[in-house]
Amino acid sequence: MIASLWILLASLGSPGTPAQDVGQDERTFERPTPGGSGAEVERPEILLRTPDELPRAEPGRWGALSDPERRDEALQGLDPEVVRALMRAERAYLEDRFPETLEILYPLLTDAPDFPPALMILGTAYFRLRRYADCRVALERFLEVLPADLWRTQALGHSYYSLGDFARAREHYEAVIDAIPEEMGESPEAVRGLALCHMRQGDADRALELLDHVIELRPDHAEAFTFKARILFDEDRLEEALEAANRSREIDPYEPQAWYFAMRILYDLGREDEAVATEQRWRELDRIAQEVRALRMQLRFRPGSFPIVYRLCELAAELGDVDTVRERLADLVLARPEEMPEVQVRIFVLDTLVSLGDAEGARVAALALEETCKDRVEAWRRLESYYASVRDRINQVRCASEAARFAPRDDGSPSTGTSGG
Repeated sequence: MIASLWILLASLGSPGTPAQDVGQDERTFERPTPGGSGAEVERPEILLRTPDELPRAEPGRWGALSDPERRDEALQGLDPEVVRALMRAERAYLEDRFPETLEILYPLLTDAPDFPPALMILGTAYFRLRRYADCRVALERFLEVLPADLWRTQALGHSYYSLGDFARAREHYEAVIDAIPEEMGESPEAVRGLALCHMRQGDADRALELLDHVIELRPDHAEAFTFKARILFDEDRLEEALEAANRSREIDPYEPQAWYFAMRILYDLGREDEAVATEQRWRELDRIAQEVRALRMQLRFRPGSFPIVYRLCELAAELGDVDTVRERLADLVLARPEEMPEVQVRIFVLDTLVSLGDAEGARVAALALEETCKDRVEAWRRLESYYASVRDRINQVRCASEAARFAPRDDGSPSTGTSGG
């Protein structure tokens, strides 16, 4: 059990935590959030709690955790149930079940105050919930009890930045970058965060230098190109700005920010027709992105909600984003309510992929439909039409034959199988 704890601790707070731009702290609960069906989202009571109410450990209680030779000493007398609860919290966190994560962690941190791995999960869960002030409290407490592990607290820099405290964020990013163990390698997200701090503080040259370094570390970092375009545009370096915006659009064609800057640059360059077309696409992407953000936030309070996941599938399909559609459809199958026949969801998956022209995805969906719904006549009829559409005559005839098995006999009963449910 202790070995598992250290595998977990090694993975927490890694430099891969994504940064976010300045945004509103979601610590306010009295405002209802619209649900996917128009209903209000009921937020769990655990979200009314805040980490500053948790008890404190005695000074030095966990300090030995930073020393490999003294870890057993630090964990002496630790209740095995605390470790088991920590594992449950990690699982819930990784599955985006954040209220459940908090429901596990608050009793744990009451029984084992300031237990560093639990504080780390608590802080990153609050960050994912956009509760930046609460993330800050949890991760600052983590640093108080385990200062040698500062490199794990990149999300604390993101929280300072998102709360608008750019000076403190800059200082923290610099400390994280210096503290990251050599074997971990540089963190593109920490460097990106530092670049944005310089941008916010008016040092465009240093921001561009750092963004170029992000791109060296990760050539497919679309946001680095987007912010580079933004800075170059503000400096009236329009051709360079357009090149950066176009590269961002190539990497992530569905993110609206790069389209927005490309639009503004094209208008300033006098390329009116291109600018108008780009603006139309930006407005479409921005509309969908805003709805997706709202739905994803609701999903954090209602994990596995079928109506929300269904709407996310529709929006990804509207964009034409095949990779995201595949991911969302897989989520939709898992979110299916027990009372809904699986065949309905599986046929929807196949129909969606066919409509997008995703031949490989549709082929896999057809195989899954046959495997999971072979006792449903609707499945065989849909498969018959699918194989007819791809001119697979052998499978078309086979599926037609299977569907025919459900045809009524002379006495009115099905010949075999079932068609209801």
